[in-house]
Amino acid sequence: MATALIGLAGALLGAVTALVGAALSDRRQLNNEEMRWRRDQMGTAYETTLRYLLRAANRRSELDPELGRGVLSKEH
Repeated sequence: MATALIGLAGALLGAVTALVGAALSDRRQLNNEEMRWRRDQMGTAYETTLRYLLRAANRRSELDPELGRGVLSKEH
């Protein structure tokens, strides 16, 4: 009888350990996916911001024939 109870306790302990391990693994995977999504969103935001800043700078710049280089044009 004692052998059966020890076997049952071992099986229960193994099952609980497997369930806890699976839960922790799932939680860690969700956190990694969320961090990856946030990183991608931040990268997209930075790219978009730089694109619009460069577009605005290019619209304001012009070539000065006397200097032979680009200068910021004055806005009206």
